[in-house]
Amino acid sequence: MFGMFIESFKDIGGGIFTILKALFKGDFGLFAEGLFRLFKGIIKLAVSSIAIVLTGAVALLAGLIKGMVNTLVDGLNALPLISGIPRLATGGSIASGGMALVGERGPELVSLPTGARVHSNSASRNMGSNIHVHISGRVGASDAEIRDIANKVAREVNLRMNRTGSAVGRF
Repeated sequence: MFGMFIESFKDIGGGIFTILKALFKGDFGLFAEGLFRLFKGIIKLAVSSIAIVLTGAVALLAGLIKGMVNTLVDGLNALPLISGIPRLATGGSIASGGMALVGERGPELVSLPTGARVHSNSASRNMGSNIHVHISGRVGASDAEIRDIANKVAREVNLRMNRTGSAVGRF
């Protein structure tokens, strides 16, 4: 788009130069070639200018829409408690039970049991999600026995993790 804009000035300048050259030589064919190049440059200039203006307008409109959405979200987040519903999105709170407003990607209502703790984003990130399993076995076990034990442990870990949703501190 900007390349076409710059190229249009080359064509306009080149066309004017060719027209002047044709006038000094008295060459009508060269004059027509210069006119063609001049008009081609003017058309390119008009098209590229319109494209640049439209691109800017679209970017401006997108920025305005994004700004309005962000302002709306910020306004909703700044609202006081709605019908006594506590806001626990920042974490560090012990729920009194019932509905609460949380959410890492915008407001979400959850029904929490009394005493449930909402952890902040940074505290949640610091919670480990590693599971360590220690197995004692007999010396000399065959590869088939070891694979069988590993499969049973994997099934049990998977079963427990899927049953509780989050295995951290649950089993």
